[in-house]
Amino acid sequence: MDPRVFQVFQNQQIINQLRSIDERLSAVEAQGVPFDRSKLFMRKTLDAGESGTVYDYRIWGKVGFINYVGCSWFPKTHYIWTIDNVQREKVERVYGNPIAPMSEPYRLSTPLRFTQNIRWVAFNDDTEAHVFDVYHDGILHSSRVAALLRGAQ
Repeated sequence: MDPRVFQVFQNQQIINQLRSIDERLSAVEAQGVPFDRSKLFMRKTLDAGESGTVYDYRIWGKVGFINYVGCSWFPKTHYIWTIDNVQREKVERVYGNPIAPMSEPYRLSTPLRFTQNIRWVAFNDDTEAHVFDVYHDGILHSSRVAALLRGAQ
């Protein structure tokens, strides 16, 4: 066989394999990537009068969509919940099932979009220590796919 003909056949095989890989990667990209499982749930104990960051999740080069939120809460305490360094809410309640907010978090009707970080800072104005829990779950997409999706700002 002429080496040039063989080269054409070989190049066509490589092109077909690359197309197949590209199609599979596009399908995965459209599906999204779940949040890092090690960062879904974070906990911090704060003594009376203390404050501190309970939850801090950062992303780079992706767009995140928060689908679930859960947090514990105690009287005389509150959180400041920020998304992309902008305060979203002063939280003075439980998100999710009041008995088990981490096991049964609140499902958002419209996902919250973020491009940098999610942070929850707890403030314990009580006279005793408390353990603060925060849970988030969602999907990360490439900027290209995220532009096609809708999410709250």
